[in-house]
Amino acid sequence: MLVLPENYLPFEWLPIVSRMCANNQMAIVTGIEHVIVSPEPERLDTRGNVYNLTAVILPYKNDEYKFADISYHNKVEYSPLEKKLIEGHGYTFHPGDTYQLFCWRDVWFSVYCCYELASIQDRALFQSYSDLTIAVEWNKDIPYFSNIIESLARDLHCYCIQANSSDYGDSRVVSPAETYAKDIIRTKGGNNSCILSAEIDIKSLRDFQMLEYSLQSDDRSFKQTPPGFDRTILEKKRAGELFDIIKKESVRAI
Repeated sequence: MLVLPENYLPFEWLPIVSRMCANNQMAIVTGIEHVIVSPEPERLDTRGNVYNLTAVILPYKNDEYKFADISYHNKVEYSPLEKKLIEGHGYTFHPGDTYQLFCWRDVWFSVYCCYELASIQDRALFQSYSDLTIAVEWNKDIPYFSNIIESLARDLHCYCIQANSSDYGDSRVVSPAETYAKDIIRTKGGNNSCILSAEIDIKSLRDFQMLEYSLQSDDRSFKQTPPGFDRTILEKKRAGELFDIIKKESVRAI
């Protein structure tokens, strides 16, 4: 899986990138350069509508054939500066109202776009569900978002991937572990773009989460699970039953 920053990839490149993902069976999570849609003819108060999208490209196989699915996330929380720039140039912005939870190759993960993480309610939506939380960013407030990612890894008890623009830095992979061991890999940024490579062990994380607090204290490979962590959800994930349960509940709700 390759994770790229917010506002990174031109929308026009997506068909080519999607084919590359299908052929190589590689997933990509990336921010898309702001998309501008022309306003309706009767709208004279705006030059166009601006959308900040994140694309999640997941490959799969059907028999011997390779495919890739693209899911789009429309940014829910625009930062004050982003709003100022959009409106200052005579455009309007259209925030989304939905967050997404994915399951790919038995890894459950959620994706957030930068300022969305500033909402404590929104970033806690998938506690016990997420093995991995991904944050695509284009943000120079390194200390603030660094603190959010570190607390998020502990509060949700999952791995976190943060991809920021290389000029700002602090792209990293974080584990829900003690302070000295939490950073699996991290960069400060600089003039040159780079790719950080790391491995995460989902099985070991889930095995640890199944232990009671006393045994977790003895193990110490991760920090203890937080209050409210639901092991029944974890059990369904490990048994491969969680997706079917969510699907049934969704149909029942409709």
